Amino acid sequence: MRGISRYSPPLPEGFLATGGRCGIAAKPGKKDLAVFASLQPCVAVGMFTTNRCKAAPVLVSEQHLRGGRAQAIVINSGCANAGTSVRGLADARAMCAWTARALGIATRHVLVASTGVIGEYLPMRRVRRGIEALARRVAHPGREERSGRSAAETILTTDTVRKVASEELEIRGRRVRVWGCAKGAGMIHPQLATMLVVLLTDGAITRSLATQALRVAVAPSFHCLSVDGDTSTNDSVFFLANGDLSGPRLGPGRPGWGRFQIALNSVCRQLAQCIAADGEGATKAVTLTIRGARSDGEARRLAQTVAGSFLVKSAWYGEDPNWGRIWAALGRAGVPLDPSRVDVAIGGLWLAKRGVSTGVPPAKAHRAMRGRSLPITIDVHQGVGRATYFTCDLSPEYVRLNADYRT
Repeated sequence: MRGISRYSPPLPEGFLATGGRCGIAAKPGKKDLAVFASLQPCVAVGMFTTNRCKAAPVLVSEQHLRGGRAQAIVINSGCANAGTSVRGLADARAMCAWTARALGIATRHVLVASTGVIGEYLPMRRVRRGIEALARRVAHPGREERSGRSAAETILTTDTVRKVASEELEIRGRRVRVWGCAKGAGMIHPQLATMLVVLLTDGAITRSLATQALRVAVAPSFHCLSVDGDTSTNDSVFFLANGDLSGPRLGPGRPGWGRFQIALNSVCRQLAQCIAADGEGATKAVTLTIRGARSDGEARRLAQTVAGSFLVKSAWYGEDPNWGRIWAALGRAGVPLDPSRVDVAIGGLWLAKRGVSTGVPPAKAHRAMRGRSLPITIDVHQGVGRATYFTCDLSPEYVRLNADYRT
C-alpha cells in the first residue's frame, strides 16, 4: 500500500499545485505551505469534521463553498489555526484574500485549510510572503507544479509518506482524470478524521452531482477509517471539478457516469488505505471485513467497535492471535448479536467458528499475523450486511509521538 504514495501522477488538465517552506513548521526544512489552483473556476464541494470545535479555516471554507465555486486552495501545515477565536478567523480570511490577489481571482473562490498544533497563531507575515512566492511558481509552472508532488508533501504532519492516488478513464474520446492527495496519520476516526484531502478532476459535472458523487465515495472510504478513535477540529475533504460544462457532461444516464463514480471511489479508497497504513506508530495495515450482519449500517458499527478497541489493536501489534478480544468487542457494539454464530479469521486462518476455537495451533496463527498487511474477516451469520474498515495496530511509538507532539 505504501507504493501508492511514491509515484507522482500528473494533475488533471487545467490544475497546478506547488508547495514550499515559509517558516510555520518548527522542523527545519519542513515544507509548510501549499497552493492548489485551477486555470478556470471550478464546481466545488466539500465535507468537514463533525467535531463541534471547528478550526477557523473550516468555518471560512464552509462559508466560501456556499457559492458552489472555487478556483484555488491554500493549505498550511505546522499550525492548525484552531482554538484561535476571532483572530484565527481573520487570519484564515487573510490567507484567502492574499491567495486571491496573488492569483488574480475572487477571494470567495479560495478555500483554506490548516493542520498542526491547536491553540497557536499563524505567523502571518511569513505566510503572506510564502503565498506570494508560491503564486509566482504557479504563474510560471514547471514539471513540479503539474504533478502536485511538492504540494502533497507540504500538507503532511506526522505522516511518514506522501499520499497520492489517481485514476484515468476515457469518455467519448476524451481523457478524464481523477486525482487526489491526503494527509493523515493520527486523530483518525469517522466521521472524517484528522485528514485533509484534495480531490481534483477535469471532468464536467454539476454541483449537485458533485455533492452526490463525493458522498458516495466518502462513505466506504474516509467514513470507514480509524487509527485511534479521535476526530479532529480541522478535517476537510475538498472536491473540485474544472471541466467545461459546455462540453459532454457527466451524470446519470450519460456516457461514463458509472465509470467516473468508480474512479472517484477508487481514489478515495486508496487514500484511506494509505492513511490507515501510515497510522502514527503503526506496524500493520489492517483491512477489517464484517459480513453477515443484518444491515450494512450494523456491519459498520461492528467494524468500528473492533477497530477502535485498544485491546484488539495491541494484540495485532504483538501478533497475538487472540480472537477472543475481537469477539468481546463485537458484543459491546450495541448491535443485536448471537455470540454462538460468530466466525473470526485472522491472517486468512479461521481461528473461531460458531463462537468457539477451531483449534488452530497458536504458533501457526502467530505466523499468519506476520508482515505489514493483516486481513481480518468476521462473519456474524445474521444477514447480508457487510462493511470493510481500514485501520492499524497500536504500538508504543504511537504513545511516544503524541507525548512529544509539541516538544
